[in-house]
Amino acid sequence: MLKDGETLAYHGSDASNIKEFELGSSSKNTSMLPQGIYTTSDERESADFGGTVYPVGVTQGNVFDMTNSSSNKITPAMVDAYREALFNAGYRGEWAEGLVSDFKKTGEMKIGISPSDKSKVYIAGGYDTLKDGSRHLISLNPKNARILGSTDSESVRDKFAKRDIRKADRVEERKRKKQWYNKPGILKPFNLSDLTT
Repeated sequence: MLKDGETLAYHGSDASNIKEFELGSSSKNTSMLPQGIYTTSDERESADFGGTVYPVGVTQGNVFDMTNSSSNKITPAMVDAYREALFNAGYRGEWAEGLVSDFKKTGEMKIGISPSDKSKVYIAGGYDTLKDGSRHLISLNPKNARILGSTDSESVRDKFAKRDIRKADRVEERKRKKQWYNKPGILKPFNLSDLTT
């Protein structure tokens, strides 16, 4: 059951017995994105990320929209944390300052920054959650992603496969009716206004 202020999302994992999320556990994060708890509003998509799907109550809090940089505020604390992340990744001098200048304008970080350092930058700005597109949320604090239960991914896939079959059956039925309706000699509905001149 969702609590007030929570959004329903789904998390897919190869771990079948997660009770609560932790940062730093094994992840399919490719280091291009920040460290966090990744969820999607698409239950079917979550089944692609492991053998177990967890419904999750996500408390979004202060959201940084990764796809709409104009809606975000880049704070001085974020700039300082980004400068430190660049230093940790080996960027120095004018090159690093150029990247900092770009970050101030766009909010985009260099790919070579570690996922944990990227998360620290957002947390320094007071952000709790990252929004990546219309369906994906990344909770920077695991306490903001509460596990509501679990099911195996095959059950999720089967549920959607059955829905897809029912939908395909309805589409086929509409096609058959349309084909029958368009046969010659079938009386078509008409408006009375069509009979007047």
